[in-house]
Amino acid sequence: MRRGSVAKRSYRFQVGQVSGLTLFSPHQRLVAQYGQNKSIRKVVVGGEQEMSIGDKVVLLFGSKAVGKTSLVDSMLNYLYDIRKENTFRFTVRKESAPTTEVTEYVINNSILPFSVAIVDTPGVIDEKGYKGTSTIIRQWCEQELASTGQFRLDAISLVLKSDEEELGWPYIHELAEVKRLFGDDLKTNVLPIVTHTEILPQPLAVHALAYANVTFLEYYKINNDGFIPINCARTVTNKTEQNRLFIHGKTSFERYFTDLRGLAEPMIAIIRAPDVSSKANDRDLRNSDLCLR
Repeated sequence: MRRGSVAKRSYRFQVGQVSGLTLFSPHQRLVAQYGQNKSIRKVVVGGEQEMSIGDKVVLLFGSKAVGKTSLVDSMLNYLYDIRKENTFRFTVRKESAPTTEVTEYVINNSILPFSVAIVDTPGVIDEKGYKGTSTIIRQWCEQELASTGQFRLDAISLVLKSDEEELGWPYIHELAEVKRLFGDDLKTNVLPIVTHTEILPQPLAVHALAYANVTFLEYYKINNDGFIPINCARTVTNKTEQNRLFIHGKTSFERYFTDLRGLAEPMIAIIRAPDVSSKANDRDLRNSDLCLR
């Protein structure tokens, strides 16, 4: 039996139903005393697991309502080996609402031989002067350093809707702030995910990234309705389409997590020096700490 198979998920709690599927929350533990900022949380999913050198941390970044939290649910169902014929799905949330805080989901005991942390962030608002997303991402970095004495980020996944023709200036400015925070080094460690997709053709969002001079090697198409059909009824016709989206999404996730595992080095890894205060004075965190890259 595969590691992380649903047959091994002994802790789960029913939270609702959608389109004939029962939704369960897997075992989750909120990390206590993680920090003073109540808008930043760390949640351990799937029980405890020993840390390893292969563990990965991914930050999700995107506009409001592109489906980042739904993407976390889709990842969860892939990582815990849910099959399309199963009559239930896993979800990390009890209700659908806009994300207003940073939540780091540390997903353990999955089909992967390592732990993966997916960091869900508030969506960028298309409003002049908006800095809310980059600000709370910086606060998350500082809180992680203050809490554990170290910080690691392996990749950023830019999450975009398939039909996004261009990235607005608030998005570009916020992405620039995040790049500055991590040392302006976003190259091979950018793994874009395009949501609300059909299997064909190439999404417009890919061109939007290219026009914005965002460097990436691959992109991954995921339609979250293939895993949890929120936006359509589960009729016979739709079920056939959802099965196709599920299979395609599973294939995309196989590529995604293979590529994530294959990253030669993290985007940034920091060990906080003992004599450095928990609040960095410079805009680049790496100027005030011991950076391992």
